[in-house]
Amino acid sequence: MSDAIQALGSGGVQARSATFGGVWKFGLYAAAAWAATAVVTVALPDVVPWGSADLFAILTAVGAAIFAVLAFSVGLLGRVGRTLVYYGPWSLALGLWFLIWEFTTAKFGWLPKPFFSPPHGLLNVYVVDGPRLLVCILYTLRLWSLSFFSGIAVGFALGVALGWSARFNYWGIPILKLIGPVPATDWIRDAFYFFPTTFDASIFIVALSAGIPVAILTASGVASVNRAYYDVARTLGADIRFLVLKIAIPASLPHVFSACSWVLRCVGRRRDARRQIWPWLVHPVSAGEAAGAGARVRAVPATTRIVDLGASSLELV
Repeated sequence: MSDAIQALGSGGVQARSATFGGVWKFGLYAAAAWAATAVVTVALPDVVPWGSADLFAILTAVGAAIFAVLAFSVGLLGRVGRTLVYYGPWSLALGLWFLIWEFTTAKFGWLPKPFFSPPHGLLNVYVVDGPRLLVCILYTLRLWSLSFFSGIAVGFALGVALGWSARFNYWGIPILKLIGPVPATDWIRDAFYFFPTTFDASIFIVALSAGIPVAILTASGVASVNRAYYDVARTLGADIRFLVLKIAIPASLPHVFSACSWVLRCVGRRRDARRQIWPWLVHPVSAGEAAGAGARVRAVPATTRIVDLGASSLELV
């Protein structure tokens, strides 16, 4: 506890020492670094033409002007100003990083093309290919939204059925035990054979990756509901529809939300390495559907542990 208090106290002293006479020192330093980056970008010639050097110089010059203004007015910004003062060294470090990056790549070629690119070279890619990148993002969002939400919807319905009905659980759990441990990528060749287009096959692969964990956790949530709730509801005259919609599903929602967040972070494990769904979904490729990062999907494996609900399932039919 004492170490934490000392750390907080030293942080406050550091924040106060970052200003001198009402002037934010690191704001001036950052303004100088960003201005130097702008001058170097346009004053020194590039070893290899990259493009968008003038635009990058304008952006860094604007950043330098902003830091210069903030250096004299940060004390008037209250809480925002204190936050800026706290992150002042990072603004200086970012300006110096841009400066060193420009020197080592575009100006002297110490880090040569095509292995390294200067900051204005990367900016040029977004300027030149901006419309296509926007199309790629839209295609990816379309694929992700259709596949993820369809997988969540189907997995939720199957999970409710598995947790509610012992008969459905009897037939469904063995199938989940067969399909669940198989990585979703192993279904790619089958999906491309049975589905008419690669887009439909991609939706199936990602939906399968998202749906199986949701189905399992939803079933676990429905099956773990206290039976006393159902007894009280039956005593008050509730029918099966009321028991499912008003008791079983609301009680299982924490499991559902946990499954959804887990799917977004990691829908599979292989050799104890977590696989993120987003880098696999937003993966630029040059072939497949019309366009987009979602043109061809390398879906995340849907490996997961199957929980045998068995006797925990409810049979109220």
